[in-house]
Amino acid sequence: AYNATSTYYEYDRSFASAGNKSYNVTCSRSGFQTITLSDFANITEDTIAPAFVPGSISPASGSEYNQTNNVSLAACVNENSTISANISWDSASAYELINLSYNGTNWCYNSSFTNTTFPGIYSITFNATDNSGNSNTTNTTFIINDVTAPAVSIIEPTRTLFGLDETIFISANVTDYYFDNINSVIANVTWAGGYDEVSLSYNSTSGLYDGLFAPSTAASHTLRI
Repeated sequence: AYNATSTYYEYDRSFASAGNKSYNVTCSRSGFQTITLSDFANITEDTIAPAFVPGSISPASGSEYNQTNNVSLAACVNENSTISANISWDSASAYELINLSYNGTNWCYNSSFTNTTFPGIYSITFNATDNSGNSNTTNTTFIINDVTAPAVSIIEPTRTLFGLDETIFISANVTDYYFDNINSVIANVTWAGGYDEVSLSYNSTSGLYDGLFAPSTAASHTLRI
């Protein structure tokens, strides 16, 4: 077909195998001599995998985000490719595969990852596959910070009146929604002119956190955990 921009007659063809391919070009027009020329093209197989552009991978390794933040995914390569991101977390027990979309600029591809409720380290493997089936991978990581406070409910004491000679049993149910990583549970007891802190220990039988408080002052006390 005639290309008005290049002023050449052009023809596109793909080849299923490598090798020297012979071809003929014939030009004819009524009233003119027909001319046929022959030539050949050496077709070589593409065995080179696409290369990732340095500095184009996002997120950068070790980037930190808070829970529910969206994580932008980006990668650039040196040729037309299909790019996916395999994201794993929770010691690789959970994963999600995301296909990135070409953004129209220099073989750069983008997407986003939104499943960020689980805190911890996430690993990403970007895979780029070109039109000849050659593949290359690169890896990065990011961190989701635990910003969700544990849920706390006071189980004991249920009574409201105690004597000075009594030891008060404190028990609380503490639940971390996303990550079983309770570092410490502290009961703060305050009264007019004083306060005390009681460290509660985990009770593996009840699943609660327990401790003891011995009042030293006859007064109204407030308990916070």
